[in-house]
Amino acid sequence: MADFKKNRLILILIVVGVVIGVIAVGFFSFFNKDKYILDGPGMVYDATQDIFYCSYYNGGGMENTHISYELKVDENQVVTITYEKHDEQPITRTVSYDAIDEIRAIYRVTGALDWFDLPVEDIIVEDAPIKSVTVRFRDKILRIDNTHVLPKAGEGFMLKIYNVLKTYYDQGVE
Repeated sequence: MADFKKNRLILILIVVGVVIGVIAVGFFSFFNKDKYILDGPGMVYDATQDIFYCSYYNGGGMENTHISYELKVDENQVVTITYEKHDEQPITRTVSYDAIDEIRAIYRVTGALDWFDLPVEDIIVEDAPIKSVTVRFRDKILRIDNTHVLPKAGEGFMLKIYNVLKTYYDQGVE
């Protein structure tokens, strides 16, 4: 009888310990959400720092025309995208901070944070137009263009960045 009570007490203590552990993990997970959408050296992010810049450029070549989108965060945490087209005045619009989160998500999903030493195509056409994406996270600058050989996860990478920048530019913020 004493062993039964002793085993029952041990079982109750184990269950209570597990429940407290689950609650503690849930509690800390709730307050430790993934506020750092990108991982890696120099990629620490919070909404109080002007650390983010992203641009998309498509142009050059024999026609020497171009379009570009440039996303910036200023010292007041206002996010803007500037659109520039060959022979036209640049237009800047304020956009939602969500644009940054979407771009960061693309970098995370594709693994682009590891693309600092990408190989270059064997044959490069000198007069071909250039498509490039440049992003800066604090002191790290990553520039990828159409001469780089992207890994499988990078299929459509530049188009995804372009689509985010264009979509948020077109929407603007009221």
